Amino acid sequence: MRAATAAALLRLHRGLDAEWRRRRISDEAYRFGTRRARDLYQAARSPVRDDDALLTEIGQIMPALLALPRPPSPELPPLPAGQVAVGEVVALLRRILAGSAEPAMVAPPLAWKQLYHSVGELRADGWLLRLFVRDGGLSYCQGVVAPDGRRAEHEEMDGREGEPVGLLEDDEQERLCALVDRLDADPDATREALRGARADTPLEREMLRARLSAWLALMGASAEGGRCRPEEQLERLRTGDARRLGAVDLEFLWEVEEILARTPPAKP
Repeated sequence: MRAATAAALLRLHRGLDAEWRRRRISDEAYRFGTRRARDLYQAARSPVRDDDALLTEIGQIMPALLALPRPPSPELPPLPAGQVAVGEVVALLRRILAGSAEPAMVAPPLAWKQLYHSVGELRADGWLLRLFVRDGGLSYCQGVVAPDGRRAEHEEMDGREGEPVGLLEDDEQERLCALVDRLDADPDATREALRGARADTPLEREMLRARLSAWLALMGASAEGGRCRPEEQLERLRTGDARRLGAVDLEFLWEVEEILARTPPAKP
């Protein structure tokens, strides 16, 4: 198969998925386009194929489907109390893209580019965004918490208007990926995440210690030659040449240490 044909088929598959998620093409149109793409893929593998004709056919599919009447907007039940609307999250993402809201990354890891098939956290305008990263790019919004405490998870958003990252235009998604790829972890954003952390389960306690260790590293206590426990990092800050913790930092650290010192609730 010629490289240009393979690239065109890949763009078609991605376009079908994107426009279906944006609800610009119906389920029936999506299935039709997927079948046509599969048929053209088989044709492209034929030894007697006409690559120019195939490229023309591939390029005609999406415009034809987008020219069809759009599917009607589904009737949605009222938004449950305490849940964030999808439009609010899309608006936040666009404010980030426009530069009117500045995202700050929560550690760990210490750089967004270190994320692979996992969730990264951002804080912007008082919001918390949990974004799932797959294959080096943003895949979807896993969850969000508004400044007033309202929240929404991926399934709730996707089951209503659609998943927020997927509702962005293609160029917006590309710019958002490029923007977050340049982010390094922010100590203030990490501190806020630590303040709201729970430590009721072994996994939560492990995450809390990892986040505390990352915060101390951001404050200047990273261990040379490898990782060290938060207690050792703290000692480096108190006695070493690295940046010393101020009174506010120490007070905050005591709060986190108290959370870790608490006995987790017994299992029912």
